[in-house]
Amino acid sequence: MLICRRAHKTTPAMASQLGFLVHATERQYLRPYLVGPGNGGDRQMLDEVRTELGFTDLQVFEGADDHLVNWLSKAPQKALASGPTYQDRWRQLGSQFMDDYVALRDSSFGPQQVRLGRRLKANIAEVTDQRVRW
Repeated sequence: MLICRRAHKTTPAMASQLGFLVHATERQYLRPYLVGPGNGGDRQMLDEVRTELGFTDLQVFEGADDHLVNWLSKAPQKALASGPTYQDRWRQLGSQFMDDYVALRDSSFGPQQVRLGRRLKANIAEVTDQRVRW
C-alpha cells in the first residue's frame, strides 16, 4: 500500500501490475506546532509558501483525516473481496524487486532515478514476458 501526497498518472497502472494499492491524498500535512510562533514560524509564513511557491495543498492538520480514514476502511477490503489478485501479484511479482525499490528510494532525483526506473521496468518485462504499462 502506497499513501502519498501526489501520484504520477502512471502509478495506478504500476500498482495494478505489481500488486499494491495506491492513494494520493492531494494534501501535505503539517503539524500545528511546526508553524507556531514558538518554532520561528507563523501562519503568514505558511501563506507565503502556499502563494509564492504554489504549495496550495499544505494543510495544518492534527488528528485523523476523515478522507484517508474512509479510504483505508474500504479500499483494502474491496481489493481483497475482488479476489486474491493484489496479494498474489505482489507475492509472485512485486516482492521480487525489493532491491530495485530501495535503490530508487535512496537515489537522488534525476538521471540516476531514470536509469534505475528503466532497469526496474526491464526486469519486470523479463520476468513477466509482458510489456510494462507504466
